[in-house]
Amino acid sequence: MWASSIVINNVKSFADSGVINLDKRINILIGPNNSGKSVIINALYLLQNQSVLTGGDIRKGASEGKVILGLEDFNEERYITAYHQHNGYIPKVHFVLGTNGISNMIVINPQGGSAGAGALSKTEPDNFIYPFLAKRKVVGYTTSVNSDIQNAIVENFQYLPAKISRISDQHYELNAEYEAACKGIIGFSLSTVAIPNGQIVGTPVGKHGSIPITAMGEGIPHLLALINDLCLADNKLFLIEEPENDIHPKALKHLLDLIIKKCDTNQFVISTHSHIVMQYLGSVEKSKIHYISRDEEQRIPTANYREVGDDPEERIAILEDLGYEMTDLYAWKGWLILEEASAERIINDFLIPQFAPRLKGYLRTIAARGIDKVPVKFEDFNKLFLYAHLARTYRNKAWVVVDNGKRGHEVIKALKEKYIKGKPDSWREEQFHIFSKDDFEEYYPEAFQDKAKHILQKPDGQHKQAEKTALLSEVLKYIQEDQQRARDEFEQSAGEVILLLRSIEIILCPS
Repeated sequence: MWASSIVINNVKSFADSGVINLDKRINILIGPNNSGKSVIINALYLLQNQSVLTGGDIRKGASEGKVILGLEDFNEERYITAYHQHNGYIPKVHFVLGTNGISNMIVINPQGGSAGAGALSKTEPDNFIYPFLAKRKVVGYTTSVNSDIQNAIVENFQYLPAKISRISDQHYELNAEYEAACKGIIGFSLSTVAIPNGQIVGTPVGKHGSIPITAMGEGIPHLLALINDLCLADNKLFLIEEPENDIHPKALKHLLDLIIKKCDTNQFVISTHSHIVMQYLGSVEKSKIHYISRDEEQRIPTANYREVGDDPEERIAILEDLGYEMTDLYAWKGWLILEEASAERIINDFLIPQFAPRLKGYLRTIAARGIDKVPVKFEDFNKLFLYAHLARTYRNKAWVVVDNGKRGHEVIKALKEKYIKGKPDSWREEQFHIFSKDDFEEYYPEAFQDKAKHILQKPDGQHKQAEKTALLSEVLKYIQEDQQRARDEFEQSAGEVILLLRSIEIILCPS
């Protein structure tokens, strides 16, 4: 079962939402604070918790509020018995909020008949919804472990020890997925440790010690609970408010990757103020972006809803609204992602103007600042193209070039395996390059090679990086003193790099 539509009348800031059509996989809610995003999430949550909205949430001036939910692939036993099944009919579940604070749920059949039905189960595996609401707080932990606690769905983290006790067991079938998710998102895995009156989430230290979750950061229980439920879920609806809170951007991207993986078998409705969340989840095919703005009618806050379409400029405007700097996206025809800042500086400031001048203003050079950051940088670009529906425009207009060496070959091999899929719309092998030299400094003119060799033989660290930066400054000064001399020298020492730039120039700037 999945929720296909919502209509909200006279509930909080919504006078009349109109029909909000949902995607079966990913739905992103954006808009200013207090605009109505939480109203949509709570309207869906009524299916499982009928106290989440009450008579107190009726819009000022109205006598009653109404929420109408459309449900497809209807398979909940208690609903099926409440009406006669009709082929092709999408059931509508009506909630009426009265001034006495009671909401009633009625299932309507195609002939207009109705029947009462209660809320869905709050116990796994019969639950339909996993709620991760902004008001979720750590209020203390129930330290006893039993099946009733393990399977209960609650809106706080009190039952987390029992849930983690199950999934952290190495013999549990979802343990490997849980461990991998923890390490990617949190940085380490957590199990449970014994305390005098039961168990608590934590990590063992030494033979007898441990670090409990109560001594860890506030975001850990939020992430851990979500990881647990994502691993378990199948054909469920996740209601998540602002997943970017209390999480490092790098960890957030790992979390979003897990959500994307799970959206093939689960539905997500997620509110956010984060351009990272928007870009990542908005890149999923057929994902829907729902924009809720706020006006006032006679001093009463009023929500206005619209679905963000597929137009690239409209999608980019939404990212800019969230603070993402997108103003120069259309100024570039292509991007060159390099491993180190020294390569980026020499290529952008000298080699392009001297040897591939038509690229000036068309090719944006970017330094990943480390071989292990190259895949992340490319992934961000790929997701941006997909999110903005510009993949066809910019695919194969970005190049990744790394230095020679074992790690460089591993990174390029992994990128090729991930992005080259033998389809007309996949990336081409020519977009991923490995220089023949182990370090870009080896492309400097002959006059600098002794010093470069001396520096490159040193172990990696801040001292080595400082010396490489100082050498780059010397080379830039050398260029400034006599550009013709520098051109002649680089034409000999960096011919391979120049050849690559000229090949890109032919593609981006055909005569």
